[in-house]
Amino acid sequence: MTEGHLTGHDDGASQAHLAAFGEALDVLRLLAPAPIRAQLREAASAFERATRSRIQAEHHHARALRSATRAMLREPAPSDGTALAMLLDAAILVTIAATRWHQLRHHDQQVTAAQQTLLHLQAAYDQAATAPLTALIRRRPPQPTVDRHVHHIRRAVPEHSEHVLADPSIAALTAALAEAEALGYDPERLLRQAADQRALDDARSPAGTLAWRVQRFSARPTPNARARAAQARSAARPDGTPSTPAHEVTTVSLPQPRAHRR
Repeated sequence: MTEGHLTGHDDGASQAHLAAFGEALDVLRLLAPAPIRAQLREAASAFERATRSRIQAEHHHARALRSATRAMLREPAPSDGTALAMLLDAAILVTIAATRWHQLRHHDQQVTAAQQTLLHLQAAYDQAATAPLTALIRRRPPQPTVDRHVHHIRRAVPEHSEHVLADPSIAALTAALAEAEALGYDPERLLRQAADQRALDDARSPAGTLAWRVQRFSARPTPNARARAAQARSAARPDGTPSTPAHEVTTVSLPQPRAHRR
């Protein structure tokens, strides 16, 4: 689920997504390390109150989210904290969207509950993200590579670039871009994909948010030479307008742990 599911006019579908997201929070607290379980338990409890409204519905995307949530229980808990930080970062943005959804409908009690959820999720994220961000920053590439990726950031996300570059987590983002590039990914294309997935306006750490998304996208199978050539050929339609490469047409999936490279 992304906050995009809460910006339409189908209140029934939105309510179904809110309920499914609440179930995901219930599972997340079971998988999280002990130091942040209390925050996630409080977040799940508060969000349960935020899902109560007169609108009740079922939706096929919400069912898919529930299936993904159940799948989380069958996977081993990530050992390095990266996947958990990715999930919490995404959960924060979804909760912000849920707060706005309720505000527009004057669901005052649900707004208060969603705001409480946000406080607990942010506290959990601050604890969970410290170690994986520090580890990523330690893998910061040489300065010429950093400078090149700064150029990519300015080109790919011009409307957010100054905010991203001023973020203390910028070193983690350049490290993630360098690792993705080493795997055969186009850093600028990854940045555009990451920025397009969800708005960065509400991210407390836009560079950190982009770093998690870049890591998640680059954890997928690397495109081979033939696929990259096909993507290059399809980069523009006959009328000259850009098209979206096949590997960029994605759905939001749960992040998988990835091996760190030195």
